[in-house]
Amino acid sequence: MNDEIDISPYVKALHSKDNEIVNIAAEALGQIGNPEAISALIDALITRHKFALVSQGELSASFSPDGSGGAGLSAGNKPKFVEEDVENVAVRRALIALSGDQDFGFNKIAWGRWYENERSQQVYVDPRRDE
Repeated sequence: MNDEIDISPYVKALHSKDNEIVNIAAEALGQIGNPEAISALIDALITRHKFALVSQGELSASFSPDGSGGAGLSAGNKPKFVEEDVENVAVRRALIALSGDQDFGFNKIAWGRWYENERSQQVYVDPRRDE
C-alpha cells in the first residue's frame, strides 16, 4: 500500500461523465492500494452515463414535380441520446484487491454492509493515558 500518493484526483475521476475515465481511475486506485478509496469505489460500481444512439441515417430526396429542376437532399436528424447504468468492471476489480479478495459482484448494498462491518471492527485505541 502506498499512502504517500494523493488519491483525491482519482477519487474525483470516479464521478466523470466519461465511463472510460471512471474505469481508468478505478484501475489506478486498485494499483495504489489505499483502502481510503473503498467507499468512493463502492459508489462507482454502477454509474449512469449518456450515450448517443447510432441510427441508420435517414436520407430523403425531393424533386420538383413540374420538372423545373428544383431538387433537394437531406440526411439524418439530430442524434438521440439515452442514459444507461453501466457496471464498471475495473471498479469491481479494485474493490476485490483492496478488500482482501472479497467479492460481492456489482451489489452496492452488499459491499456497503461489508465496508461498514469492517470499519466497526476497527478498534479505537486512545493514545492518552488516564492517570
